[in-house]
Amino acid sequence: VQSMLATADGTTRNAYPFGTALYREEGRKQQQAKQEKLVNRLETQARSDQSRSAANVRSTSDAQLIEVRRQAEMAAANQAITRLRQIKPTGRIAFGLDPQENRFAVLPQLKLENGDRLVIPAKPDFVNVFGAVNVESSPLWRKGNRVNDYLKKAGLSVDADEDNIFLLRIDGSVVSRDSGSWLSGGFGGT
Repeated sequence: VQSMLATADGTTRNAYPFGTALYREEGRKQQQAKQEKLVNRLETQARSDQSRSAANVRSTSDAQLIEVRRQAEMAAANQAITRLRQIKPTGRIAFGLDPQENRFAVLPQLKLENGDRLVIPAKPDFVNVFGAVNVESSPLWRKGNRVNDYLKKAGLSVDADEDNIFLLRIDGSVVSRDSGSWLSGGFGGT
């Protein structure tokens, strides 16, 4: 990777090392196979859960209520599986860089393969806020702003699941409440 960057006479001064992404076809194929395996396992589990639920019906009065619940659960499971099938793996290889690092010398020493794509973005000027918010928006990034600042600008909707808010970073990593990265200042202080 470093020799390719040297051949290209380096990067522009706007280049953002933390956002650097390497896309590899072999990685995409592996991701696709793992995704298909997961979808198949979830489908099998959903069918098994439905069969177990139907077998547990004890009386006629319970049967109607249980059937309505079973149908709702089956519809939700099918919807989730359909959404999962629509996700297209990219083959992105995560470098796991420190967001404060500004040198490309820290990129891992990887041999490139035919078809690899190395994408080096400019540092973004905005933060995308979307999901269960009042206004999906892209406010300007401001030094010192935290997650709470951006959530306040967008406003959480009444149906927002605050326990499951997550931060999707430009390097492709996900930081959630459970990841342990919220220690200083809690979730909103990140």
